[in-house]
Amino acid sequence: GDEPTGNLDSKTSREVIELFKKLNKERQITVILVTHDLNVARHARRILVMRDGMIGMDTTRFEDAFNSLHAFESSPDEQEAPAVQAELPE
Repeated sequence: GDEPTGNLDSKTSREVIELFKKLNKERQITVILVTHDLNVARHARRILVMRDGMIGMDTTRFEDAFNSLHAFESSPDEQEAPAVQAELPE
């Protein structure tokens, strides 16, 4: 989903993430989620940080993805953080 929690309040956002996790675990459904929200990405088992259409990082560690995003943001001519694709855990 592309920003599936983008317009939701925090409680509903958590409920949506938990639903994705449940579907993944119980029905073996792969969930690919695109978000700029690091609180959503934090729940992922795998995180792909994208920059200009290219994968800048592929990691299972949220901290590595977080640091990668901040490296992009430190460039003064950047206006928006790169997208994060997150695969939710089983």
